[in-house]
Amino acid sequence: MMKFSNHKFMNQEVRLDFISYDHCTFDNCAMVYSGYSPVSVSNSDFRNVPWVLNEAANNTLVFLSALYHSGEGGRQVVEPI
Repeated sequence: MMKFSNHKFMNQEVRLDFISYDHCTFDNCAMVYSGYSPVSVSNSDFRNVPWVLNEAANNTLVFLSALYHSGEGGRQVVEPI
């Protein structure tokens, strides 16, 4: 796993899968998670940062949303998650 410590990221896309960030600053960066590994971001600052879910992460979100909106049974499954 690649690791960044005490690094400043500006005006760029930052991938979260398979990378660890500690004591980093993210300024005007798109934080992109695809769902292929756990996320490791600690003690970091975020300024004007949108979060983007791609690929498997987005598929999971779409699935959970559809399940939630399918009725009371779906809501009962999703809410504890």
